[in-house]
Amino acid sequence: MRSRPDHFLSSRWIRRVSGAALAIAIAAALVPVGLPAPELANACTLFTAAEATAALGAAVSPGVFQPLGRDEQCRYSTPSLSKTLSVAFHPLSRPDFAKLVKEDGLRPIPGSPGPTYTAPGGVLAWKNGTQISVVVRPPGAVSSRAELKLVGQVLARL
Repeated sequence: MRSRPDHFLSSRWIRRVSGAALAIAIAAALVPVGLPAPELANACTLFTAAEATAALGAAVSPGVFQPLGRDEQCRYSTPSLSKTLSVAFHPLSRPDFAKLVKEDGLRPIPGSPGPTYTAPGGVLAWKNGTQISVVVRPPGAVSSRAELKLVGQVLARL
């Protein structure tokens, strides 16, 4: 039978290993997992209730801010909820945005600010690592010109 070294499982050896393991565990916990999400401006500060009122042609309630994981959204609605306007932000690289546009078969909007596309139910745009979507309900509640104006205002503030 092999004899164990004197230091094996000695209280001093256990304290050393435990201390090292604790230090490694703390260091590992402090290292961020993945890449941090880019900081986005609060969606409700990039688009105001006054602008939503002008776009919808009816008074709206204050914007409701909704953080959605890495995304965020601000939703404005008329008191009767007959019309709503949502502006959402999603961190996304330019290549990933281009891939999304291609996969979904989105059409560019001629004369629009930045890369802007028609999307089901709204308008999709991209600037500075952020995908922006503007959705108006019911569809057709505002003109496409008004939607483009909204997108232009948001893009100018990013």
